[in-house]
Amino acid sequence: MIKGLALDLAAQAPGARARSTLAQYKEPWRDFIEWAALLQIQAQDIYDIRPEIVAMYLMYVFQSAKMEEVGPGRVSVASAAIACHFFLAGRASPTDHAACTLVRDLSKRTLRGQKLHRESMQPEHVRSLAEHFAGPAASLPDLMMVTAISVMFAGFLRFNDLAQVSVRHDLLVVSESHMAITLPKSKTDQEGVGHVVRIARVGGPACPVGLTERLLSLGKYNRVPRFPGEDVGPLLRRVKFTPRGHELQHVTGTARSPISSLSYTSFREKLQAMCSTAGINNSAVV
Repeated sequence: MIKGLALDLAAQAPGARARSTLAQYKEPWRDFIEWAALLQIQAQDIYDIRPEIVAMYLMYVFQSAKMEEVGPGRVSVASAAIACHFFLAGRASPTDHAACTLVRDLSKRTLRGQKLHRESMQPEHVRSLAEHFAGPAASLPDLMMVTAISVMFAGFLRFNDLAQVSVRHDLLVVSESHMAITLPKSKTDQEGVGHVVRIARVGGPACPVGLTERLLSLGKYNRVPRFPGEDVGPLLRRVKFTPRGHELQHVTGTARSPISSLSYTSFREKLQAMCSTAGINNSAVV
């Protein structure tokens, strides 16, 4: 009965937290669920998990962050995501346990992320990634990554900007000469009204406009909302593998449950792997 109540509360209580908070924690919570499944802990049993097991998970996150030389934010976000979902289920959070506190303190004291330098990404890096991963037979996830990298480079965008690039027909407009991307907000947007980024069509395998066109076609994105409140989602998002091949995990969402962008952590991990395969010194570009 208690387990059922927790699941019901978790399903009904998202309004108790801001939508932006839930979007931020969606992927870290999913990662935790998938890790727990490896221990044969089912999703319906997750609210009965022992705090010591959660501390083991946070230690796993800590070790991955240390190996990839990122800061303590990955551990703190993972912990906060778990605490948030337990709150929504009306259950005490296991992250309050002393063992979990110890892992968070350890991460704050010892993890030091590399300072990222976007300007170190060179045109030859983008071309090399396009040659390796964006050929005529490119898979959807590979084409999505190369397109994202090319758009970021050509548009001088940070990852936070890229994550907000919507595929909606009036926010992403492709013409013969260029592509216009309307961002809802940016670091340099003093009035918070958004701004338009224009990227020229330059031709060639690494052209950001051509890559975007190919991605929209291959991914079968829905770009026109069918009703008020329908969310068509961002350009960069999760992909699933089906018997028919790779497909977008979600084609549409709603204003209450929008499609979230791929997380920075997942993006960085994929970029590192691609750079390694292409023979690019990934410490210089990610």
